[in-house]
Amino acid sequence: MNPRAATALFIVADIIAFISQIAGVGLQASISKSAQETGKKIVLGGLVFQLVLLCFFLANVAVFHVRNNRNSSGLSDHPQIPPWRRLVYVLYFSGVAIFVRNLVRAVEYGQGPRGMVATNEAFVYIFDAALILSPMILLVVWHPGYTFKKARRVDAAVTEATAEAVKEGLGAGRT
Repeated sequence: MNPRAATALFIVADIIAFISQIAGVGLQASISKSAQETGKKIVLGGLVFQLVLLCFFLANVAVFHVRNNRNSSGLSDHPQIPPWRRLVYVLYFSGVAIFVRNLVRAVEYGQGPRGMVATNEAFVYIFDAALILSPMILLVVWHPGYTFKKARRVDAAVTEATAEAVKEGLGAGRT
């Protein structure tokens, strides 16, 4: 999938999921019992849609990972660039952690305010705080921006050196 198209798709889909959840919560504020039930179903649908979207995102990461391992470019294995595969594993871990967190949130929402997940404080610490904190820590330690910045610099240097070599090669025959 084209990276620009993937970015647009995931942003638009995330906004749709977010707006649907807000709309569902808004319906729940209604006096009508049927509107409240509809709102609950819309919020739950938005949460499930986010889970499906996250699976699709992780599948795209896996396809990228497999393809780049199979047919690696010179830039991806350049010694001056930090190992990009580590970032992919951080992304896998983060995606799975967020998926589990969102799944537990969907179960919690489906059970309601008196359900086992909502009434047990341990679920909040394990399936909410820990599953969000750990990807945050990993992404601070192995920030993708550092790798991308180094890759751009190396790519620019390689491109410039190649252009110079071509220029010198073409000019050498003309004396």
